[in-house]
Parts: sequence; structure tokens; C-alpha cells
Amino acid sequence: GPLPERVAGLVQCVKRYETLTVQAAVEKSRTKAVQALLNQPLIHGYHHAVAVVRELETQFPEFITLRD
Repeated sequence: GPLPERVAGLVQCVKRYETLTVQAAVEKSRTKAVQALLNQPLIHGYHHAVAVVRELETQFPEFITLRD
């Protein structure tokens, strides 16, 4: 059945985050990675999302190679 209204918005945000994360990985897209993080409730804005992506690229270059 439908989710209770009090949690539906959060679940939708997290699902969007997950979907964009997979797209970012498949496409190796920095833009999509940032968009994904902007849908993650624990990320506080664009600059924070960009900083997280940069840190991930720095710390895990063998796993994360993004193009755009």
C-alpha cells in the first residue's frame, strides 16, 4: 500500500539519490554524482555535495574515475 505521508517524501528523496548514484557510476558522471548527493538528506547544499565528490575521487581513485 501507499507509504504514510510523513515518510513518503524522505523515501522518494532517498530513492532518487540511489537511482542517480547508479547512473553516475555507470556513466562515470561527476555531474550526476553531485545531483545524487543533492538528493541525499544528509548533504547540505551544492558546495557540500561537490566537496564530497572531490574527496571520494581523491581518497579512492582506483574506484572512482569521473568524466564531467
